[in-house]
Amino acid sequence: MRIHNIFTSSTARCAALAIAATTMLTGCSAESGTAVPAEPDIRGFEIGSYPTTPLDLRWEYNPTLLDGVELAIMRLSDNVVNGIEVDPKLKYNRGAKEFGDADAATELLADVNRPVLERHNFMFGLGITSADRAKPADKSLGETSITIGALQFPDDKTAESAARDLDRTDLEVAPDQNKPVTLKNYPNAHSHWRPGVPTLGTTMAVGSYVITMLITWPSPDLDALTMLAEKTYAAQVPLLEQLAPLSKREIAALPFDPESMFQRTLTSESFFFSPRVGAVAVHTPRGILHWVSEPAEKQKDMEDSGTDSIAIADDTYLYRTRDAESAATFADTRLASSRWTPIDAPKDVPGVRCGEDSTRSDSDKKFVCIVQYGRYVAQVQSGQPVDVKQRAAAQYALLANSQYQ
Repeated sequence: MRIHNIFTSSTARCAALAIAATTMLTGCSAESGTAVPAEPDIRGFEIGSYPTTPLDLRWEYNPTLLDGVELAIMRLSDNVVNGIEVDPKLKYNRGAKEFGDADAATELLADVNRPVLERHNFMFGLGITSADRAKPADKSLGETSITIGALQFPDDKTAESAARDLDRTDLEVAPDQNKPVTLKNYPNAHSHWRPGVPTLGTTMAVGSYVITMLITWPSPDLDALTMLAEKTYAAQVPLLEQLAPLSKREIAALPFDPESMFQRTLTSESFFFSPRVGAVAVHTPRGILHWVSEPAEKQKDMEDSGTDSIAIADDTYLYRTRDAESAATFADTRLASSRWTPIDAPKDVPGVRCGEDSTRSDSDKKFVCIVQYGRYVAQVQSGQPVDVKQRAAAQYALLANSQYQ
């Protein structure tokens, strides 16, 4: 079939900020007996060489077209459906992959479709795979899976032509074996299958976007395949209808950090903030779940806590929740698995818990600390216990220093 499954896969301080974050807030309330708790003195934290000055005071974003494309794909990923939104049994994610040009998109589409993408001026896209098991099943067992590609083209007319040509090109690879299929609820979709093979390929334009899918079922059951295809379209189409397409000029002008999440995310002093999908990124909960292998539990935890934005940079994750109470509850879920053995938290840093991953013998993510400050929860990681504690202390100080935003 046309679509392949994707298996992945300044130490300088700002004195004014430091003073503001460490000022002792003693009882100024008119009501007796209600003293406001003081902030800890972050100047005494053991932070190693990690920066605690917010990013905008030590770094300036100079956009490139490549950065803009990455930001556009991040934006798109927040409107690409997760498997568990289609069917709860599709609870395993096998990877997400961004596509910035036609060559990259052939990781999702067959090579025969490269000329189609080039001819129709393909701009960017994202591909994801979700399934009912973590790894591909033996052919004798079969599996249920969906691979979805969301691709943007310059305009609606081009997208419609591209959708038609992508399906026709793939069907004509084996015209004597592949057969056209009509989806009752989506007559504008271009679909085909090969009788006896438990897969269905389908492609449809939604405005300037093209949705292209490979549906897999345990057996060559066309009714089941078409039902799952329509169910996936029902979940995916509205998300793309809500997302205005971008021109090249708009891509180049996309804001780097509109929610000030990177400002608060700890990285090493030398870390280069160049946007990269899934690695140096800010996502909504839906977007971040594409990079979580078993997303159901994390989806629930984020929903319960009202998490609305997640930043990733230099192996640090920062979550923004509904409020401080929700953040405390969410923080409690982060090291709840039995694989975590508690270790000492950094001295004098409140709201921090740390753990050692018993399943990792040699890893730069073996030690993890969870840091809560107000409505924010951060996860810092390291291969060394001393380093992870320094990261945690620095992350707390950075959050304290970022209250002006």
